[in-house]
Amino acid sequence: MRIAVGRSAAMLLCAAGIVGCSSGEVTAPPSAARLAPASPELSSSSDRDKDGGRDPVQSVTGSATIQLPYEGTPFEHYTVSAIRHRDGSFSGEFHETSEQEGGQRASGKIFCFSIVQDTARLAGLVERSTVPFGPAGTYVIWNVVDRGNGKKARDLTTDFYFGGTKAQATAHCAGNLLRGQPFFESRRGNLKVKG
Repeated sequence: MRIAVGRSAAMLLCAAGIVGCSSGEVTAPPSAARLAPASPELSSSSDRDKDGGRDPVQSVTGSATIQLPYEGTPFEHYTVSAIRHRDGSFSGEFHETSEQEGGQRASGKIFCFSIVQDTARLAGLVERSTVPFGPAGTYVIWNVVDRGNGKKARDLTTDFYFGGTKAQATAHCAGNLLRGQPFFESRRGNLKVKG
């Protein structure tokens, strides 16, 4: 399966070899069989009574604008909201626009994410798309690094890698299929990784 980003880059990803190399907790929709139940200390009755169990435990939220080193040095902008709640439920979405190849738009639901310190690995199920190599029903993966709110330490993000399968999305959240791919400084926006 090819996962492509722009017309100048594509990569072949092998999900099977990476699934077992997990570091960090994988967060996925509650319907997924692999989601472990919330630990007792995170789902106590006082938490449930106070906010219905919807207080976030982990989250990746915010926006980023990056300039890509591809033909024409296009800009890419996205927003993301990925939240795992105390009751074990999950919510999230992403919206991406890019100047690549005459303009691209994609949006959908967050499929899974994992957090290790200030870094998050994300995967989304594409629901709407004008990206020829990332149609609705496929998956997109990317990584972010939250470097704080200072002007000297801008947040980092990889490009979006479209055209993946559900297995590749799961493997990325568990083991990072984008090792070695470049990160770009966000020129505008702020990415917050809480975990």
